[in-house]
This record gives sequence, C-alpha cells and structure tokens, in this order.
Amino acid sequence: MQSGKPMPRVHLLRVNYWEILPRPFPWPNVSHAGVFTSIRFRCLGDLLKQKSARVRACLATLAGLALLASGLVTGIEQASAAGTSWVIDLKVAPGTVGGSGTITFTTQTLSQETFSDPQCASLNQTAPEGKVALYVGDVVYTSPTLSQWSSTTSTATDSAVTTCQTTAGTSVPATATVIRTTATWSVNYSCQQPWNTIRATYSNNPYASLGIADAIWGGVPMPSFIPSNGALPTSCPAMTLSPSSGLPGSPLTVTGTGFKPTDTTTVHFNNVSPLGSATVGGDGTFTAKVTVPASASDGTYWVSVSSPSFNTVSSQFTVATPPTLAGRMDVKAAQWVLGAATSPVTAIRNGGFYRNYQYGAIISAPSQTLYVSHGAIRNEWAALAFENGVMGYPTTDEVGGLRNGGVYQNYEGGALLWSPATGAHESLGFMRALWQSTGFENGILGYPTSDVVTGLRNGGSYQNYQGGAIVSSPASGTHLSTGLIRHDWQVNGFENGVLGYPTTEIVTGLNNGWSYQNYQGGAILMDAAGTYASATYGPIRAAWLSTGFEKGPLGYPVGDPYPVPGGTSQNFYYGRITDINGAITICTAGNACWR
Repeated sequence: MQSGKPMPRVHLLRVNYWEILPRPFPWPNVSHAGVFTSIRFRCLGDLLKQKSARVRACLATLAGLALLASGLVTGIEQASAAGTSWVIDLKVAPGTVGGSGTITFTTQTLSQETFSDPQCASLNQTAPEGKVALYVGDVVYTSPTLSQWSSTTSTATDSAVTTCQTTAGTSVPATATVIRTTATWSVNYSCQQPWNTIRATYSNNPYASLGIADAIWGGVPMPSFIPSNGALPTSCPAMTLSPSSGLPGSPLTVTGTGFKPTDTTTVHFNNVSPLGSATVGGDGTFTAKVTVPASASDGTYWVSVSSPSFNTVSSQFTVATPPTLAGRMDVKAAQWVLGAATSPVTAIRNGGFYRNYQYGAIISAPSQTLYVSHGAIRNEWAALAFENGVMGYPTTDEVGGLRNGGVYQNYEGGALLWSPATGAHESLGFMRALWQSTGFENGILGYPTSDVVTGLRNGGSYQNYQGGAIVSSPASGTHLSTGLIRHDWQVNGFENGVLGYPTTEIVTGLNNGWSYQNYQGGAILMDAAGTYASATYGPIRAAWLSTGFEKGPLGYPVGDPYPVPGGTSQNFYYGRITDINGAITICTAGNACWR
C-alpha cells in the first residue's frame, strides 16, 4: 500500500473506523499495536463522556482490531480495502399483525481486492463457516451453514487506489477491483408476546475466545426482545391462570386455547420448575391442574406453557403469604395510632379475637375482619359487656364527621354514638329504628343523652335525646315524646299518671294548626304556636268526644282538668265540662251555667 493513503473504511456495528481514527492514517508507518493504542485512547475519552453509540462503536472497533491482529478471520495479509472486521448484522422487523415479524441475519462472507498489476498479490477475507442458532422464547431455529445462505455478489472499482505494493516491497501503478459477497438468512415469527426474548449464537464465533462473543451481532445486545406491535390475534395460543395469586403449595389451574391438537404442553413455574403437563384436545384447548411450588417465597413469578409446535406463552402469578393475625392487628393499630401492643392475641366468643394496645384495642370479628375499638365508644361498649352483651361485635370502624363533631360505630346489635356535648351512648332495637326515621342526629331529637333505661311500669323503657325522648312499652309500642306535649305528659306523671304511655306519634293537621298525641288514658293537644298544651282524659274526654271534639261547640281545651268540690272540671275555648260524682255537665258560652 502506498504511504500516505487514507485508512480504508472498516465496517463493524455499522460504524466505520474512518469515523473513529484520525485521518489520513499511514498504515505502513504504524503497527497493529499502534493502531490499537490510538483507538483505545479515543475510546476512553468517549467512555468518560458517556456517549452510548460512540462507546459501542469504540468497543466494536477494539474487538475488530484485536481480531485482525490475532488472525482469527482467515485470509488477512495486510490492511487494505478488503480487510474488514467481520460481523453478522441482526435486524428485527415487526409485521403488520400483532406479535408477528421477521428476524434477518446479514453478513459479508467474502471481501476480495485484486490489482491490475499481477506483481501485487490480491487481498482476501473470508468468513468462518458455521451456523446460527436463534432462540425465540423457548423455540430454537437453526440456520443452514453460512455458505448455504442466500447470497449476492457485487464488484466495484476502488477509485482511491492508484498504486499497489509488489511482493518485493515496491509501489507500482495499478487499479483495484473489490468483490464482496453478502449472505442473508431470515426467520418469520408470529404470535409472539413482546416480553419474549431473542437470543442468537454462532457455532464458529471468532470473538468467543476474546471474551466478547456478542460483538459478532453488530451491536445488538443479547438477549433482545420481540418488539410490541399490537395485540395478538385471537387465533394465537393464549393461557389463563385460576387463581392469579395464592399461597405456596396451593392448587393452580392452567387453561390454554389456540394450541395445536394432540400436542403435549408443559407448564413451568418461573421458567425453571416444571409443574406438570397436559395434552391439547381436538379443539386446541387444554386444562392442567398443578401446584404452586411449596418453596416459592412472596413475589411475582411467570407461569409459562410451551409446546412442540409453539413458543412459550406466559402469565404472571403472585405468591402472597398472608400475614399472621397479630401482624394484621399491629398494622391496623398503627393506622389508628393505638401505640404498642399490651397483650397477646386472645380468643373470644364465636371465633373472635382481640389484642389490646396502649390506647385501645383491635377486634377480629368471627368474619376475620378487623375493627378498631378505642376511646369513649370503647368504654361504653365495655359497660355493655363487650361482644358478650347486647351490642355484640363491631361491624364498622369508628366513623367521624357527624353533626357537631359526632362519631359513631356500628355493631351487630345497633350502634354506639358519641358527641362532645352528649358523650357516648347506645342506639339499638326499635328505638334506633324510630330515631333513624326522624333523621338520626340531624333530626328533631339530636343525639342521645342517655342509654336505654328499663324497669318502667308494665315493662316500659325510654331513652332521652337532646330534643326529647323515645318511649316504649310492650302494650303501646315505641313512640316519640317531644316539646310541649312531652312537658304536659311530665306534668301528668309520665307513664305512671292517668295518661299512661303514648300510643301514637304527634299528629298534626287539626283545625287552626293544632296537633295531638294519643296515650293509653287519653290525649294531649297543643296549639299551633306551641305556647300551651292540654291533656284530655276520662269522662270529661268522653263528653268532649260526644260534642265533636275541637270541631264541636266547645272548641279546644284550655288547660288540663282541675279539681272542683265533688269532682273535676276542664275549660274549653267556648265552654266547660264538669264531672261531679259521675254526673257530666256540658256548659257552652252564653248559657246560664257559663260564668
């Protein structure tokens, strides 16, 4: 080669030495070691600058020069246009259908430069014969030997060459002809998931002995992956897992569709452990019942199915060992800031459990659902005998955000409520149902101010609220007691007086906006303005009824009945009724009896 000739283009990983080395570069004056050193320092600079494409080019160039220097590519006599570093170019081209595409391998099998002057020896480079093994998922494709690949040959004149070097070492005028043969081998794939790997090896890889076997693939890292190009057709093999998560050692059902009939499918766990196999039916489906490895720890794994006629399809399975009950309780206690545990997990009624903490407890109901129990509501629950009492187990955590800062917690037998103004109290049974019908704490009654009080006359009970009370007895049912009517009932001795228990709610819509509430022994009426209420009962009420109540000539009562000598009397808007020793006198305004 003539001194001063620029270094020829040397193709490796689609990067030319010409683009890396200083130019012009006088090959005769520099040894292989000098070239290697020059490139090494240029590459070191690129590595420090972290330019990935440039770095890959540098590494490939170093590999190529090392290959040239060691003579692993046959036919190398001296550096020239024919002296290129050999690679196999790998390209993956996605197809038009999801999961399909083509993998193509291209390489130069011959590079030969001949000179017009016969005194100059030709320069030749031939590729080492071998086969490509292509792994797509778990399927292996093997190429023919390199010499049997489809090939094309091109011939061109190297216009940069004007002289050549004879075997005697002298330069003579000459032209150069370059002959190159390029070979290709392709594999078409289909029904491939984008996470399936692509890996290739070459049976006679000249880079393997240098410890850089992947340098043969033109810069494509191994393994590579199938590119994503849309959803797979429904005709492609597919699999489902039932369930998709479970414990170590738990049963797992794997079903598949779209497989080749009569094929034997193999189920693998995490691409390592074979779990079992199944034969594909005539409709292309199979079912395999396998077991999750008992040694599997918590995490996400791939369960895959392979068959002789198709590559692997995979689906994720999560191994999740449930935490212990104590661990679950501790997590919930931390969420509610209950402090450190102060007791072990302790069994209670009907398969429940509790664990105490510094500022409360966590309760495991028989359903194994965890609930918090703390503060004033817990104290009220304790007063009602915890889960052994009328409330039973909680069915919710505490729920805040109620009117005036209230909080409630539901239980099997009702609820417990707390507000800053009223404290914590129970709400259960018919009384709770009636309170609900009024709008709970947002209605006329507001929050309860007492628990349910029992032991009243004839088995009665009551519960006080901010706006009144709810009163219940077996004979009269459960009813509200509010406002001025409640006050008049109190004046008449509540359930122990002549009226007994209420038998209706307050009824509105009477003449002039009045309202009433019936009782076992009579009724109480209230004017529209709510300024006064009057009770009616006994023979006087019966006599008033005979006149047509408020629609009769007497109108509404004014005040409760009052004692007179020998009996009782009650005033009305337009008269009076008197009971003297059982004799009833009805006196209307304007009569002689009306004074």
